[in-house]
Amino acid sequence: MLILTYVLFIVFSACFTRHTSDVAEEFKKHIDTIDSKFYSTFRRLLSQAPVKGLDAVGSFFGYLSGISIAAYFIGLFIGSPEPAWTIFLLGMFFYTLAGWFGIKWFTKASTFSLGFLREMLGLAFAPMLMPLINVLTGVAYVQLPYEQMMQILTPLGIESTANIWLMGLSVSIFMLAIVLGYWISMTVIFAPIAARGWVVLFAVLKTGQAIDKVWKDRALTPICFAGLMLVSAYGHFR
Repeated sequence: MLILTYVLFIVFSACFTRHTSDVAEEFKKHIDTIDSKFYSTFRRLLSQAPVKGLDAVGSFFGYLSGISIAAYFIGLFIGSPEPAWTIFLLGMFFYTLAGWFGIKWFTKASTFSLGFLREMLGLAFAPMLMPLINVLTGVAYVQLPYEQMMQILTPLGIESTANIWLMGLSVSIFMLAIVLGYWISMTVIFAPIAARGWVVLFAVLKTGQAIDKVWKDRALTPICFAGLMLVSAYGHFR
């Protein structure tokens, strides 16, 4: 980790002082090109719609989760990492993974939340076909899940039935209630995570707008300065 700190310090220092360094004109042109491309990307990110911006925050969390777990396994492969470093990486992995899934649950609802709900509803309605299997094969197919369900419901005062069609319907309703309850619970759990994503997005947009107003096409300079301060603080207090 100490080596990485030194490398980041050198990189951020070089980026921060790129316009004050006494380099040849041909290199200054490359520096201006980097600034121009970064500013173009920076402006494009600032102009993103709120939902797309939040989705980008979720994607960023997803990349961070992948990087953190990769760094953890690389550390295990190279040698025995420090316990504090291991705790940090694993904590970062679980936190960013939850952030990625929580944000995508809302911004990519068709794939995540609604997609999950559609699949689970298909499974919930499947027991309604079980009585048909009973009729066609003569096997007491629907009775097994129905009896297991009644072990839970009988203490609640719900009476059983001998009609196989009602059995299938009852199992479907029971599974539907479980699926909807689980989906609502997941939505409630992920809502605060998405809300934090909105807060992060709002802070990033406001900071970005301030940087754009003050530094314009030199937007990379304050970002490098912030990175330099963070690395320096880490090196001092570690």
